[in-house]
Amino acid sequence: TWPGADGKGARRTADWGLIYVNTAEQEPALADLGRDAWSPVAAADPRLEGVRSFAPVLVARIAPRGFEIAAIDHTNDRKTAYDALVPLTEGERDALVPGDWASLPCAAASGQESRICQIKVLELAPDLSSTRVYLNGVYANAGYPEAFARQFADSGLQWPGPPDDSRLSATWQGKPGIDLATWVEQSERFTGFFGAALRFAAARDDWDLLMGYFPTIDEAGHQLLLEDPRQAGFTTQRRADFAQARLRVWQAVDRELAALLRVVDLRDTRIVIVSDHGMLPVHTVIDPNVLLREKGLLADTDGKIQEEGTTAWAVNAGAAHIYVRPDAPDRARLLADLRSFFADWTLEGARPIARAVLREDAGEIGLDHPNSGDLILFAAPGYSFQNGGLREGKAALPATTYGMHGNLNSDAGGDPALNSIYLALGAGLRKGNAGTVHNAEVAKRVAEWLGIEAPRREPPAP
Repeated sequence: TWPGADGKGARRTADWGLIYVNTAEQEPALADLGRDAWSPVAAADPRLEGVRSFAPVLVARIAPRGFEIAAIDHTNDRKTAYDALVPLTEGERDALVPGDWASLPCAAASGQESRICQIKVLELAPDLSSTRVYLNGVYANAGYPEAFARQFADSGLQWPGPPDDSRLSATWQGKPGIDLATWVEQSERFTGFFGAALRFAAARDDWDLLMGYFPTIDEAGHQLLLEDPRQAGFTTQRRADFAQARLRVWQAVDRELAALLRVVDLRDTRIVIVSDHGMLPVHTVIDPNVLLREKGLLADTDGKIQEEGTTAWAVNAGAAHIYVRPDAPDRARLLADLRSFFADWTLEGARPIARAVLREDAGEIGLDHPNSGDLILFAAPGYSFQNGGLREGKAALPATTYGMHGNLNSDAGGDPALNSIYLALGAGLRKGNAGTVHNAEVAKRVAEWLGIEAPRREPPAP
């Protein structure tokens, strides 16, 4: 599941492997049941064999997955107070109380391997006036070639899907969603899948270079890096809760790496652990296109940039790349003016742009590529770039995520918190500090260890 190894072309495909799955066969869902959703069930229903309740058993349908669930009272206190749910599916009879997860069989398309539905009871009112059940997304593995895909399916490992960011954010906004504990549990499950898949692959003997990926540290940084009082919803208690949740995700990844080290022979194998960036808390996002529109350099219709009437526009990501039409009048002067404008631009007394660099001057940070912007903007700590300002009519908006990357790291005069991880251990390597290693050097170093030619940077297409 290495980023970019998505099977789209020979250069993006290994000999065998897994592709990162973004699309769910069945999307995550919340089942919110009121009292009128429940109805009596016949005592002779065979699905209730072995289920004991001290109040009449009631049944409701979980529409998003098409199965029924029973509400029971398993406390003998002569009071009707429902305190557990029992999924009425094949092979599952365990009573679930709020906070419990269960793995249920799911229907699969004809000819496909079976699927597992993960559900969690979020809320259960004793009088059934309010019952909430969360349904994790259902995904299919994407392995290749067919022989490896079959072997992986036979292992019983199934893609569980990422933690549900949108429903965690919904909860913060006072809307129906999931709590922080549920999100962390999803992250731990996702981490466990990647670790198990990596160990499954490492146990094979037909590889020289094996690349694996854990996405959850990045996901936790984006969702949970609440450190700055200027961030929406900041409280000292939430900051502490989020820090503890991030720690749980870090520890989950550590456990999986430790398990990998137990099954790989470091006498003849080297392991390299890297990240592509660090993370900073962000409170404000900027859309330079709004400022370009105010200068008369950009035309749009309902937030969509139009070619006609546009002289300069920004592509927003970790950095903002501003492109100026090649046929723009007095183009060099326009670029110089834009560079000065963005470098000096202030927002509520602060300067959100840390550096504005012309492409020809971007060699020191490795961005003097022909596809880079004519002018490249880097945000100051606390700020990031994002689309959406044109429709809102605002150049700056509150950030919708808590952590972001793409600002300058310490090598370029920026923040050391954006530096990456580099750890190499195993055959022939001494303990000690490796000094500064640049991300672009890692592939060359690994290629040398393998005794093969280092990757070449192909010239861009015209």
